[in-house]
Amino acid sequence: MAGTIKHSFQSTVPDEGVAGEVGPDEWNASLKVAEGADGQAMVRRTSATDGWELMNLGALTTFINATQAANVGTSETDLHSFILAAAHLNVNKRAVRLKAYGSFAANANTKTLRLKFGAAGTVTLNPTTVAPNNKRFEVEVTLIRTASNIQKLAVRVLLEGIPMELLSYPGTTETDANALTLKLTGQSGTGSSDILLDLTTIEFLN
Repeated sequence: MAGTIKHSFQSTVPDEGVAGEVGPDEWNASLKVAEGADGQAMVRRTSATDGWELMNLGALTTFINATQAANVGTSETDLHSFILAAAHLNVNKRAVRLKAYGSFAANANTKTLRLKFGAAGTVTLNPTTVAPNNKRFEVEVTLIRTASNIQKLAVRVLLEGIPMELLSYPGTTETDANALTLKLTGQSGTGSSDILLDLTTIEFLN
């Protein structure tokens, strides 16, 4: 979400007598930031429409979803989803970090947790333990732009009782200028609620 800096007062008929202009006696009035919420700061982003981007002050977390989401039926289900603003990845080494926590149901069903990025980027997050039974999971993904329209995903997945389910560094080639979706999906080979996603956070690292 972008923000704009506006003069707090603009006379309809200023000293010069031209409507829509600020008179010289009003230049010392305070400026104010439009949009945003308490605790947010504005950061200069040349890619933003008005040149500014609102971010949380004192914490880099830009997205938190603590509403539990479950897979539905046997189709792939979107669990938690975040849209990265168009052209956010506009310079090399710009990075964001996703963290997620949830659980797999206590049964022997096949269960697949996936990370999706943009139009084509897909990472299966439990490639070895394809039927996790009554296990909690923790996911951490750092997404970084390494060149124009080229990104890397540093992925780490822990399963309860299995110290390292996945440690991977795949690449993607999404168009940086586009708004890009970063999401987690769940799919069961048998039925609903085999995968429960409890919490997802996303941080802007720079």
